[in-house]
Amino acid sequence: MRKPATKPAHAAPNGTITAEATYTLAEFQKRTGLKEWALRQARRSGLKVIYLHGRGFLRGSDWLEYMAKAAEAADAAQTDPQAR
Repeated sequence: MRKPATKPAHAAPNGTITAEATYTLAEFQKRTGLKEWALRQARRSGLKVIYLHGRGFLRGSDWLEYMAKAAEAADAAQTDPQAR
């Protein structure tokens, strides 16, 4: 009888983005659930993507920084309706 495959101890669960890690675009989309259109919009809004040897990568720290800025903008828009 075969043992079920286990994830390495260092692997983060789906949906988790850590600041220390770098993700391929495919892995990033899988973890966040973002589709191509949403990822494209995020890139247009300032999310940094690194291209190396024909492949795209995202640093977890860049995603977390992007999310923090988006949250600040949303908070500002809620407190000041003229800021939109």
